[in-house]
Amino acid sequence: MNMSNSSPVRVSKWAYMAPLILGGILALSAVSLFIMGWIRGDCDGVRAEITVRSQCATEWSEIIEARGDSVGLCSPEVSVEAGVVRYVSTLPGNSDDKTAMPKLLTQSGMLEVFLANAHGTGIQGEPLATSTDIVSVSLSLDSRGHPFVDIKFQPHAAKRLQGEKYEARKMLYFLDGEKVDEWPGRTPFEGATIRLQPRENSKKISMRRAVDWNIVLRNGPAPCAVDDVQLKVMD
Repeated sequence: MNMSNSSPVRVSKWAYMAPLILGGILALSAVSLFIMGWIRGDCDGVRAEITVRSQCATEWSEIIEARGDSVGLCSPEVSVEAGVVRYVSTLPGNSDDKTAMPKLLTQSGMLEVFLANAHGTGIQGEPLATSTDIVSVSLSLDSRGHPFVDIKFQPHAAKRLQGEKYEARKMLYFLDGEKVDEWPGRTPFEGATIRLQPRENSKKISMRRAVDWNIVLRNGPAPCAVDDVQLKVMD
């Protein structure tokens, strides 16, 4: 038989895309399973009251309630009186609930993107973009299973990130004054989305940090400063 006349076998484009689609589904499943494992879903922790005092208690109550819902805290009760937010819920049951939950619920959540200075280690000028410019926030995993948070900005902020001359330049990302990631500047920045990726030694710790970033950034920055935060275990 003359094989040279045989028609070449054509592989559907879907055959090439199938591994990518499956990988994406597995990645999302891994994220979901971790989040459920972290928040413990069953809420077998103590019932606690978290009180937050501030000059904008009503606005804070909305932020705290939204963040609590994102974590999955059970049977929440929220009230505001005399400048104090009273948030009662059943905690997940993790060993650090009594410190981690108040911190997460009341974190300022201000993201700032700065142009790096000539040495690449410090900042220069005003922020190119902040939390007030955010359009959307999403949590996912890369091909190696490491978590990241993608943050999309409004068009006017995206133009500042891209720069007028469309040149390669380094940018530094800060969350509440702490540098959390950077754009190395080896190529010009394109689009409107930056990526925050924790670089902890433990993948579990990186995942938890990414989840925290996602929750804090998705529900908006603090409306004003917090004067005092207390947690009391209910009888």
